[in-house]
Amino acid sequence: FRYDRSYSQVIYLGSEINASGTITSLAWYYNNIFETIPNHNIDVYIGHTRKNNFTYTQQSGTKADYEPATNLTKVYSGRLVTNSSKGWKTIILDTPFDYDGSSNLVVAVNSSFNGQIWPFSDPDRFYNTSNSGVRTLTSQTNGGAPYNPEALPSYATFSGNTPNIKFGGLSQSCETPKGLAVSNITTNSATITFDVPTTTISSG
Repeated sequence: FRYDRSYSQVIYLGSEINASGTITSLAWYYNNIFETIPNHNIDVYIGHTRKNNFTYTQQSGTKADYEPATNLTKVYSGRLVTNSSKGWKTIILDTPFDYDGSSNLVVAVNSSFNGQIWPFSDPDRFYNTSNSGVRTLTSQTNGGAPYNPEALPSYATFSGNTPNIKFGGLSQSCETPKGLAVSNITTNSATITFDVPTTTISSG
């Protein structure tokens, strides 16, 4: 299938982000295996959400469970360059987003290709992480104007996968433990070990 217009929303849990501050950039990891994808126009929105997952239905005429546009802030409008090489593709936000440090986030991307076709095939594209539940909603079409986030489509495909992302500008007050191990487990005690951080950690 080939589409040149798409609108997607992805939920990232606060427990996954585990950081606070002002988001100044976003980056996605592009896996340029087989073919070149044209540079494309994107509008990016971010918002806090109470959702852990989207409630999804394919029933005709029923709104997909997108986060309303009124709960999102437009943070970027421009190009995402993907036709160079594999690796992290970064955008600097036009409007930095103040993250509260605990809520889940929705990242929405409205993309268009000006007649250039986005080829959905093979394992090319962007790295994702598999999760339980519905964490991604996407609507796709050919031709016409880009989607209007304020008049959301009634149909969306769904996925438990979330695109791997870096939130630039955030920092952790205490790094997530690495090398976590549990031993000597009894009915009322256990020994927990982990690697001590040696550097200051930033999310991007």
